[in-house]
Amino acid sequence: MPDSFDSLFDTLAHGSDAEIGSLIYRGETLSEDALQICANVLNIHFRAPDADGRLTEKSRHSSGKFMLLVLAPTWKDQTEENVAPLIVTSQNGEAKIAGVMLPFNDLIPDFPKDERSEMDKLSAVWIMRKVQARGN
Repeated sequence: MPDSFDSLFDTLAHGSDAEIGSLIYRGETLSEDALQICANVLNIHFRAPDADGRLTEKSRHSSGKFMLLVLAPTWKDQTEENVAPLIVTSQNGEAKIAGVMLPFNDLIPDFPKDERSEMDKLSAVWIMRKVQARGN
């Protein structure tokens, strides 16, 4: 997994739907409709409204071959309310997106039980982060 995800962040914020689709883990195995749904979910959370928008990494957490990246869009208030979770992994040496908070539904059947467990741990990290933020 790369130390820097700047290229991935730039594509998420400014890339075309096709470019964003190319970032999805095992995207080539998904139907066109499923790939578009995944791209739409990513666009909702990470698409910049203009060329100046960037995604900044607030934290990262690893579990097995997966990593949870907590991202803050620069075009929103820099509060805990506006951070968003991205689950990434590596495919053929490139960082790929496996989900937002949870794995993408259409990918779940492709993951062995141990890999789903790794992603569940990352989802739990995200949920605990949000619970703790609400308590403050």
